[in-house]
Amino acid sequence: MRASLDVSSVQKSPFLHVLFLAVGFLAIWGLPWPRGLVGVAPIGWVLSRWIVFGFSHFKRHAYEKACAEWQGKYFEFDGMQMRIECTDEEVRVAADDIFRLLGVQPGEADRRRLVMSHGAVGYRREPGVPDTFSEEAVLAYLAGRRDKQAPRLRAWLERQVFANLRARRERGLPPQ
Repeated sequence: MRASLDVSSVQKSPFLHVLFLAVGFLAIWGLPWPRGLVGVAPIGWVLSRWIVFGFSHFKRHAYEKACAEWQGKYFEFDGMQMRIECTDEEVRVAADDIFRLLGVQPGEADRRRLVMSHGAVGYRREPGVPDTFSEEAVLAYLAGRRDKQAPRLRAWLERQVFANLRARRERGLPPQ
Protein backbone atom coordinates (compact mmCIF):
# COMPACT_ATOMS: atom_id res chain seq x y z
CA MET A 1 0.00 0.00 0.00
CA ARG A 2 1.30 3.46 -0.85
CA ALA A 3 2.01 5.90 1.94
CA SER A 4 1.05 8.95 -0.10
CA LEU A 5 -1.42 9.92 -2.79
CA ASP A 6 1.26 10.08 -5.48
CA VAL A 7 -0.06 8.52 -8.66
CA SER A 8 1.48 7.97 -12.02
CA SER A 9 1.22 10.66 -14.65
CA VAL A 10 -0.93 8.32 -16.77
CA GLN A 11 -3.71 8.48 -14.17
CA LYS A 12 -3.50 12.28 -14.15
CA SER A 13 -3.65 12.57 -17.93
CA PRO A 14 -6.54 14.81 -19.04
CA PHE A 15 -6.64 12.91 -22.34
CA LEU A 16 -7.24 9.63 -20.50
CA HIS A 17 -9.99 11.22 -18.41
CA VAL A 18 -11.77 12.62 -21.47
CA LEU A 19 -11.42 9.26 -23.23
CA PHE A 20 -12.90 7.33 -20.30
CA LEU A 21 -15.76 9.82 -19.95
CA ALA A 22 -16.52 9.58 -23.67
CA VAL A 23 -16.48 5.78 -23.62
CA GLY A 24 -18.68 5.73 -20.53
CA PHE A 25 -21.27 8.14 -21.91
CA LEU A 26 -21.30 6.41 -25.31
CA ALA A 27 -21.87 3.07 -23.60
CA ILE A 28 -24.70 4.42 -21.46
CA TRP A 29 -26.55 6.08 -24.34
CA GLY A 30 -25.51 3.82 -27.19
CA LEU A 31 -26.09 0.35 -25.75
CA PRO A 32 -29.46 -1.11 -24.80
CA TRP A 33 -30.60 -0.82 -21.18
CA PRO A 34 -28.84 -3.49 -19.14
CA ARG A 35 -25.62 -3.47 -21.18
CA GLY A 36 -25.38 0.30 -21.09
CA LEU A 37 -24.56 0.18 -17.39
CA VAL A 38 -21.04 -0.91 -18.39
CA GLY A 39 -20.40 2.78 -19.04
CA VAL A 40 -20.78 3.61 -15.35
CA ALA A 41 -17.40 2.05 -14.48
CA PRO A 42 -15.18 4.38 -16.58
CA ILE A 43 -17.20 7.42 -15.49
CA GLY A 44 -16.91 6.32 -11.86
CA TRP A 45 -13.15 5.85 -12.20
CA VAL A 46 -12.70 9.38 -13.56
CA LEU A 47 -14.95 10.90 -10.87
CA SER A 48 -13.10 9.02 -8.13
CA ARG A 49 -9.77 10.38 -9.45
CA TRP A 50 -11.17 13.91 -9.39
CA ILE A 51 -12.37 13.46 -5.82
CA VAL A 52 -9.00 12.09 -4.67
CA PHE A 53 -7.08 14.84 -6.47
CA GLY A 54 -9.44 17.48 -5.12
CA PHE A 55 -9.05 16.37 -1.50
CA SER A 56 -5.29 16.01 -1.98
CA HIS A 57 -5.10 19.55 -3.32
CA PHE A 58 -7.33 20.82 -0.49
CA LYS A 59 -5.13 19.12 2.14
CA ARG A 60 -1.92 20.53 0.65
CA HIS A 61 -3.46 24.02 0.38
CA ALA A 62 -4.71 23.89 3.99
CA TYR A 63 -1.29 22.81 5.26
CA GLU A 64 0.53 25.53 3.32
CA LYS A 65 -1.96 28.17 4.46
CA ALA A 66 -1.72 27.08 8.09
CA CYS A 67 2.08 27.05 8.17
CA ALA A 68 2.90 29.90 5.80
CA GLU A 69 2.45 32.62 8.40
CA TRP A 70 4.98 30.99 10.74
CA GLN A 71 7.69 30.14 8.21
CA GLY A 72 10.90 31.68 9.52
CA LYS A 73 9.03 33.91 11.93
CA TYR A 74 9.17 31.97 15.14
CA PHE A 75 11.70 30.37 17.35
CA GLU A 76 11.24 27.99 20.24
CA PHE A 77 12.34 28.62 23.81
CA ASP A 78 11.51 26.05 26.49
CA GLY A 79 8.88 24.47 24.25
CA MET A 80 7.03 27.73 23.63
CA GLN A 81 6.84 29.61 20.34
CA MET A 82 8.28 33.08 20.04
CA ARG A 83 7.46 35.18 16.99
CA ILE A 84 10.35 37.18 15.57
CA GLU A 85 9.90 39.39 12.49
CA CYS A 86 13.09 39.99 10.52
CA THR A 87 13.59 42.60 7.83
CA ASP A 88 16.71 44.00 6.21
CA GLU A 89 16.67 46.96 8.61
CA GLU A 90 15.49 45.57 11.94
CA VAL A 91 14.43 42.66 14.08
CA ARG A 92 11.14 42.82 16.00
CA VAL A 93 10.13 40.43 18.80
CA ALA A 94 6.46 39.91 19.68
CA ALA A 95 5.94 41.46 23.10
CA ASP A 96 3.09 39.13 24.03
CA ASP A 97 5.38 36.14 23.54
CA ILE A 98 7.98 37.65 25.87
CA PHE A 99 5.30 38.36 28.49
CA ARG A 100 3.89 34.83 28.13
CA LEU A 101 7.35 33.27 28.59
CA LEU A 102 7.92 35.36 31.72
CA GLY A 103 4.42 34.71 33.07
CA VAL A 104 3.56 38.42 33.09
CA GLN A 105 0.24 39.99 32.08
CA PRO A 106 0.88 43.71 31.69
CA GLY A 107 -2.02 46.11 31.68
CA GLU A 108 -2.54 49.16 29.52
CA ALA A 109 -0.63 51.39 31.95
CA ASP A 110 2.34 48.99 31.93
CA ARG A 111 2.42 49.03 28.15
CA ARG A 112 2.38 52.85 28.10
CA ARG A 113 5.31 52.82 30.54
CA LEU A 114 7.19 50.50 28.20
CA VAL A 115 6.65 52.95 25.34
CA MET A 116 7.92 55.80 27.52
CA SER A 117 10.96 53.91 28.82
CA HIS A 118 12.04 52.29 25.53
CA GLY A 119 10.70 54.87 23.09
CA ALA A 120 8.19 54.44 20.30
CA VAL A 121 10.80 52.57 18.22
CA GLY A 122 11.87 50.29 21.08
CA TYR A 123 8.34 49.24 22.03
CA ARG A 124 6.08 49.67 19.03
CA ARG A 125 2.31 49.79 19.39
CA GLU A 126 0.22 49.96 16.25
CA PRO A 127 -3.51 49.38 15.91
CA GLY A 128 -4.37 45.95 14.54
CA VAL A 129 -0.80 44.67 14.93
CA PRO A 130 0.64 42.89 17.98
CA ASP A 131 3.01 44.98 20.10
CA THR A 132 6.69 44.38 19.38
CA PHE A 133 10.06 45.04 20.98
CA SER A 134 13.13 46.05 19.04
CA GLU A 135 16.27 43.98 19.50
CA GLU A 136 17.84 46.48 21.92
CA ALA A 137 14.62 47.13 23.83
CA VAL A 138 13.87 43.48 24.53
CA LEU A 139 17.40 42.94 25.84
CA ALA A 140 17.11 46.03 28.06
CA TYR A 141 13.66 44.95 29.28
CA LEU A 142 14.94 41.49 30.17
CA ALA A 143 18.05 42.92 31.87
CA GLY A 144 15.80 44.94 34.17
CA ARG A 145 13.60 41.98 35.14
CA ARG A 146 14.19 39.97 38.34
CA ASP A 147 12.40 36.84 37.11
CA LYS A 148 14.27 33.56 37.19
CA GLN A 149 13.51 33.04 33.50
CA ALA A 150 14.60 36.50 32.29
CA PRO A 151 18.42 35.98 32.31
CA ARG A 152 18.09 32.66 30.48
CA LEU A 153 15.76 34.18 27.90
CA ARG A 154 18.06 37.19 27.44
CA ALA A 155 21.13 34.98 26.96
CA TRP A 156 19.27 32.77 24.48
CA LEU A 157 18.09 35.77 22.47
CA GLU A 158 21.56 37.35 22.43
CA ARG A 159 23.65 34.26 21.73
CA GLN A 160 21.45 32.17 19.51
CA VAL A 161 18.71 34.21 17.89
CA PHE A 162 20.15 37.69 17.32
CA ALA A 163 23.68 36.41 16.66
CA ASN A 164 22.40 34.06 13.94
CA LEU A 165 20.22 36.76 12.40
CA ARG A 166 23.17 39.21 12.35
CA ALA A 167 25.39 36.56 10.75
CA ARG A 168 22.78 35.98 8.04
CA ARG A 169 22.59 39.72 7.40
CA GLU A 170 26.41 40.03 7.22
CA ARG A 171 26.62 37.18 4.69
CA GLY A 172 24.06 38.96 2.54
CA LEU A 173 21.38 36.31 3.01
CA PRO A 174 17.76 37.43 3.03
CA PRO A 175 15.97 37.65 6.38
CA GLN A 176 14.14 34.51 7.33
